[in-house]
Amino acid sequence: MNFGQKKRHSKRPKRVQKIEPTGALVGVPLPIRIEHFDGSEEIQIKSALEKLFSDPCSAAFRNAHLKTPLEVAQQGVVFRPSTDLINYSGAQLNLVSDATRLAYREQFFGGKGTAQAGTIPAVRNGVQLTTDGSTQIYLDRA
Repeated sequence: MNFGQKKRHSKRPKRVQKIEPTGALVGVPLPIRIEHFDGSEEIQIKSALEKLFSDPCSAAFRNAHLKTPLEVAQQGVVFRPSTDLINYSGAQLNLVSDATRLAYREQFFGGKGTAQAGTIPAVRNGVQLTTDGSTQIYLDRA
């Protein structure tokens, strides 16, 4: 790659990963998509997901009066690099508006430093944010 040129990501077709949770829902594939990451990054994400789907982790979320990772995943989750908030439009990211993309992009790249990860929920405060009803998780590659 030449300096000064942006790395281009090839447009891979969206695919649903067959992630198998542990605990009560063993054998139930979840609608989880991992987009725009290379193979080794996908393996790291899947490895982290296995821990999130454990019974102790679910119990900790329930004790905090939060939805468990399994409950969120059952409605659909997509993982993307945070740079997708710069490189793609709101429509390409299945967001209801480009204003949503810009607001979350600002949270990652504005101000003092960057976040390691961030979530755009399907619905926030009664307002639909994603067009497909899935929660979107953006991860910083650094």
